Amino acid sequence: MIEVTVAVSLVAVILLGMLSAMRTLGGTAERVDALVERSEQMRAAVEFLRASLAVVQGPPPVVAGATVERPSLQGGPQGLEWIGLFPARYGAGGMHRFLLELDSQPQGGTLTIHFAARQRERQAPQWDAIAPPVSIEHVDRLLIRYQDEDEQWLERWDAGDVLPRRVLLRLWVAGRVWPDIVVAPSAEGYGADVARGEFVHGPIR
Repeated sequence: MIEVTVAVSLVAVILLGMLSAMRTLGGTAERVDALVERSEQMRAAVEFLRASLAVVQGPPPVVAGATVERPSLQGGPQGLEWIGLFPARYGAGGMHRFLLELDSQPQGGTLTIHFAARQRERQAPQWDAIAPPVSIEHVDRLLIRYQDEDEQWLERWDAGDVLPRRVLLRLWVAGRVWPDIVVAPSAEGYGADVARGEFVHGPIR
């Protein structure tokens, strides 16, 4: 009888250990799946962002008495708006107006890239009328900086007659700092992703 009791106890301990291990593995698998999904979401959004920022409409010529459009690119430390080439591989193509903004939330916000057909008239863009926006979830913080001709990083850019040399975006997603996104906007169609193989000069805070 004692042997049976001991055997049953051992089996119970083994089953409890197996159950605990299965729960741990299940939780690990869920975390891995969430990380993979978040990484794919980041990759798609970053590719879209790089492509749409690489070719930006050049500043319009100054004509006396003419109505001046909003700058081709303007923004601050938490948001950015620009007129750029919609990546053809995503379907639309042509020049569109884009808006990048962060909807901050205590448990992590959503970084959204809105887009709308470019309109010459001075009226509010019809955001997301063409297609749903591109977004990144669980964003804790967003930092945007603009590099001028002196290679100084600025918090804001509202110059209507010139584009910044580079635009830098730094994201904190789910407690993790992601690699910087650095793009050199170009009005000639030669905008390049400069995040690889090139140093970012100047302090960025």
